[in-house]
Amino acid sequence: MPSIDEIVGALQKIFGERAKALANEQGVNKRSSKITGTILALVLVTGFMSQPGASLNQLSQIAQQFGVNVTRSGLSQRLTSVTVEFLRLLFEEALQVWQQREGLWLELFEPFRGVYLIDSTHIGLANYNEPEELNN
Repeated sequence: MPSIDEIVGALQKIFGERAKALANEQGVNKRSSKITGTILALVLVTGFMSQPGASLNQLSQIAQQFGVNVTRSGLSQRLTSVTVEFLRLLFEEALQVWQQREGLWLELFEPFRGVYLIDSTHIGLANYNEPEELNN
């Protein structure tokens, strides 16, 4: 099991130098802005980890915790296909760090032609109580 220091070091590398480099390579940091690729990744990852259904307003509040004031509109403008590719590459980097540290049992995936990540959005449904006459 990794120590706290090892986990912190890995996270600092992924969300620090690697996020910065990938954001520059992918064009996420097109203009001078307080919302760098690093901050954007931190806001999205920590935001959705703490609140899976977070709204843009909630994410902009999380950005404030990282010292960045951004409106819902400003955040929305940064959620582009370029950002999606940046986050995909950052996720790959995180998997590589995990594989190097813990090892992935790649033989488990050999029978499959591919592994696909799909939308994992959760939508809550209201409790529905059937009318009494339907139960008879």
